[in-house]
Amino acid sequence: MSITVHCVGAWTGVLEVETDSTTLADLKATLKAASGLPEQMKLIVAGKQLREEGGKSLQSLGLKHNSKILIMCTLPAKAQQLQQQEQTAQEADDRTARLQRLKEAAASLARRETRYGSDNAYEFALENQSGEMLKLSKPDREAVVMALILHERAKKKLQLEQYTEALPELLLAEEAANLCTDDLLKSTDNVGILLLDIVWCYFMLQDQSKLAEAHDRLQHARKRLQQSYGKELERARVLYGNFRPELSLFVRLETLEGISAYYRSDWAAARALLHSAHDKWQQLQVDDTSLALLASMGFSAKLGKRALRMCGGDVEKAADFATQQLQDRENRRTKAQQEKNARRQQRRLGRTLDGQALDVAALAQLASLSFPEALGAAALRQSNNSMQGALDLLSNPTTNEALQSDLLAYSSHDGDGTAANTPRASTRPTGSRPSGDAAATDPGPSGTDPEGAGARDEEMEAELVHSVSGDPLAAFDVEVHAEGQAIQQYLAMLQAARSPTSH
Repeated sequence: MSITVHCVGAWTGVLEVETDSTTLADLKATLKAASGLPEQMKLIVAGKQLREEGGKSLQSLGLKHNSKILIMCTLPAKAQQLQQQEQTAQEADDRTARLQRLKEAAASLARRETRYGSDNAYEFALENQSGEMLKLSKPDREAVVMALILHERAKKKLQLEQYTEALPELLLAEEAANLCTDDLLKSTDNVGILLLDIVWCYFMLQDQSKLAEAHDRLQHARKRLQQSYGKELERARVLYGNFRPELSLFVRLETLEGISAYYRSDWAAARALLHSAHDKWQQLQVDDTSLALLASMGFSAKLGKRALRMCGGDVEKAADFATQQLQDRENRRTKAQQEKNARRQQRRLGRTLDGQALDVAALAQLASLSFPEALGAAALRQSNNSMQGALDLLSNPTTNEALQSDLLAYSSHDGDGTAANTPRASTRPTGSRPSGDAAATDPGPSGTDPEGAGARDEEMEAELVHSVSGDPLAAFDVEVHAEGQAIQQYLAMLQAARSPTSH
């Protein structure tokens, strides 16, 4: 069907086109030939821009006889600029959407409490320095788990020097941490380290306005670290003995405090803080010969460097420390495997009629009385974990026979739940951070969030879980090379801009 269209705007004229077979691309080509306009043109009909939709005809796009087409044309350079702006806006929207997914997945993980056979989703257990489960209020637990896992993920970005990507995730972690009660925050160093990482991002991104405003955050960081370790680090000595794991944190803290003071024109404070940071930085320098000696003993470079830093460069003590680290790592793996086996057993045993996880200790008692495990488990399921109720069921021939019949039906499915993958995020009374074996290695199967609403974001949950470190001392492995350069740079700048009162 042939129709007439009237063109206005960048070019004025009348065209006759076939609506059945002509596409938008064909129409633009015709207009270009007739008008000499560049290809970067927008065609608007009845207030709506015509867009390519899989090669659809003009008729399907709504073009009719005597339609008016408004032609808007941009020069190639302007079109490229607009395209770049659109791309930048789209990337910003994508980052915002991803951050929202990250926040929701972290909240979903934080809502889950560790309980055998609860569901197939990831869970986090909070433990203290001794590996004991921490008992926190539900709001505190949710807030601290969310803060920990978001911070752990952001740390991975920091290690890759992806500061632009890390910063918004760190700010989300700070938002979650602010929901914790003050008593909990006083007993952990997580918030202090988090605040340091935020200000470090500002520095690495060279955001001078934020660095000048970072004074409050740094004061808060020092306060939290001192509450955790003691003003004179006395609690750190109780926890770590003669080891000095926190030294790298204070190098970063005093470096940033000095830089912040510099941008606030507080020259005297800046100079004192940077010199103090430099003294601590020197204590963290590792002798290559000592590192080579530890390598010859079979220790990795990473572990050797950590050991020498912790032990003040003493090779003999460092070797003992590194050996203990390897043993601790093996113990964590063994414990994680034992817990995994326990979860598998719990899944196999199923749940009681009222939804409780089966009491494994009661089952062991029944086994000690020579009752088969499967039959004892069936009795406990029926009696809702009542030991006396289970014994009554097992001792009565009629109910015993009924239990055995029920076993045939129960064995046709896999219990009432499957084991949860449980990486640890530990908060310790002093020096708290995620610990335990690295992370759950297998994602949970599809399902809904048992504590929330809607489907789980399994992809994002897996990203969060796999970012959790299994190393309780990982937060202290700060490579202070950049700090050393910053100290030298700002001391030189201070020297070049000495205040009159310094003479």
